[in-house]
Amino acid sequence: MLAALATALIAAAAVGGVTLATRGSQSSAGCVVVAVPSTLGGATVRACGPAAHRFCRTQGKRDATLAAACRKQGYAADVARH
Repeated sequence: MLAALATALIAAAAVGGVTLATRGSQSSAGCVVVAVPSTLGGATVRACGPAAHRFCRTQGKRDATLAAACRKQGYAADVARH
């Protein structure tokens, strides 16, 4: 009985490990993903589709780094002028 329990636990751990290892990450196609400074160190901003278009139109005017990330994904952004 203990051997069956041990085998079941090993099998469950193996399945869990394979699932975690093969799970794909989010696609960034059509998305603007950029790391920005934040009060707690840093944050990742992610906007996709129409939200990315709005984000680039508004925030790209305020920050050259964001504008560059927008242009890289094909979204028009005015370069920040400070």
